[in-house]
Amino acid sequence: MTRFMGRGTPVAGVLIAIAVGWTGARAADEGIEGVEIVDHARAAGEPPAVVLETRHFAFHSDPWQNLHHFLYQWARDELGIASGRQEVVVAERHGPQPTGEGARDWSDAVAFYREHVASRDHFDLPMLELKAGLLGLGGDPTADPPDDIAGIAARLGAAMPVYLATWWTGHDAANRAWIEHVGADVSTYESRWVATVSRLFGGEWVEGRLRIDVAAYANWAGGYTSNEPPHTVIWSRDDTNGRGLYGLELVFHESGHVTPLGAPLRRTVADVFRSAGVDEPGNLRHLLLFATAGEVVREIAAARGRPEHVPYVVEEGLTGFAGWAPLWPAVQEHWVPVVRGGGGPVPALEAIAEALREGASLGGGSRDRIRDRE
Repeated sequence: MTRFMGRGTPVAGVLIAIAVGWTGARAADEGIEGVEIVDHARAAGEPPAVVLETRHFAFHSDPWQNLHHFLYQWARDELGIASGRQEVVVAERHGPQPTGEGARDWSDAVAFYREHVASRDHFDLPMLELKAGLLGLGGDPTADPPDDIAGIAARLGAAMPVYLATWWTGHDAANRAWIEHVGADVSTYESRWVATVSRLFGGEWVEGRLRIDVAAYANWAGGYTSNEPPHTVIWSRDDTNGRGLYGLELVFHESGHVTPLGAPLRRTVADVFRSAGVDEPGNLRHLLLFATAGEVVREIAAARGRPEHVPYVVEEGLTGFAGWAPLWPAVQEHWVPVVRGGGGPVPALEAIAEALREGASLGGGSRDRIRDRE
C-alpha cells in the first residue's frame, strides 16, 4: 500500500499529498479506496514532514533540511561562490525580508553560514554529520538542532522561527507540489527500477525505504545523495527536475548512489578493466548510472506515447563533458542494450573496455564537475 500524509486527490489509483487536513473519513466520503490517509491531528506519532511513502521511497518536506540548505545557498550566493554547470540564485535575498528581532536573528545565521559553512562541500564530513543530525529531529521545528559545526545550533535555532514565519509556507508548498508531480510515477515504476538496477549493479536495496528530502534549495546539480544513513536531497524548484519525467529519472538516479546498491558495480568495473589491461576512465560508474536511469525512463516515456523524451544526460548536455564525450558512444552501444534486454553487466563492461582500448585515451574524465559518490 502507498501511504500519503495529508490532503490529496486521486491520481492513477493512488493519492497524492498536497497539503494537510483530510481525515480517513473525508477520504471515504470522496469514494477513495486502497489508500491509507494519515491525519496528523490524530496520529501524533507520525512525523508531519513525511508527505508520501511508497514501497521503496519516503518523501519528506522537512523544515530543518530546508532551512539548512536555504541558508547554505543564501550565503554562497552572497559570496558569489559558484560550482558546477548551473548557478544557484537565491531570489529570496531580494524579496520581502524579516523585520525587528527576526531580522537580526536571520542576519546572524546568514553571517555564520558565510563564515563557517558556505565554503564547505555537501560531502565534507561535518556537513554530512550535521545533515544526519537534522534527520534525527523528525521534522519538529521546535527541537534542538545539533552542533556538529560549532556554533551552528544556536544560529539554526534562532533562525527557525524567522524561516517559518517568512518563507517556509511557500517552500513547503513547492516541495509538496513536486512530490505530487512525481509521486504517482514513482509508485507505478519503482519496482521496475529496483529490479533493473539491482541486476546491473549487483547490490541490494537499502533496508526499508530510501528517505528523500525535497527542499526549496539543494545543490547546483539538482540533487545529491549521501550514505550513513542513505539519504537524498532534491531541489524542488529546479526547472529540469519539474519538467516531464525528469523528476522520476532523478529519483531513480539518486537512489543508485546508495552504497548497498552501487558498491558491487564499483568492484565489477575495476575487475573487468584490470583484467582487460585498460585504465578505468574517471567517473565511468556515474555515467553508467546516468545511462541506466535514463534508459529505464526513456522506455517508460516511449510506452506512454512520448518518443521525444531523451535521457537527462543527453538533455542537459552532460555527454559533452571532458572525458565523457568519447566514452558515451561505447556506453550507448554496449551498456544501454543490456539495460533494455536483460543479462548481467560483465559482457557489456568487457565490450566497453575493448572499445576504449581501440580508441583514444579518456584520461581522468569529468570527476571535478560530476562527482562519483559511490
